Amino acid sequence: MSSREELVRERLLAELSTLRERHDALRAQVGKLQGQRGLPDDSPVRRGKKNNTPLGQADRDAIEAFFNSSEDDFTKEFNEGQGRLQRTELLDRLTMPSRGG
Repeated sequence: MSSREELVRERLLAELSTLRERHDALRAQVGKLQGQRGLPDDSPVRRGKKNNTPLGQADRDAIEAFFNSSEDDFTKEFNEGQGRLQRTELLDRLTMPSRGG
């Protein structure tokens, strides 16, 4: 894999991670709002209607498979949360210009 492909791959990993974090935060927010409103258990919002996501299940499965099938140490450590960088730090480092020139 060329260095350019590796950079793109790392940026995609970082973006996927950021999207996961945002999704989790939004889901938590919705959960709090649902609790305050007292929605019935059988409401579409309470049931977690799956048709309201922009990506279909096949798309999400393909993205997960792309990253999960990777054998390199970076992806393995990143997916397991064992890397030296936090997910938010990784995105910042990938998008900031390097200081060394």
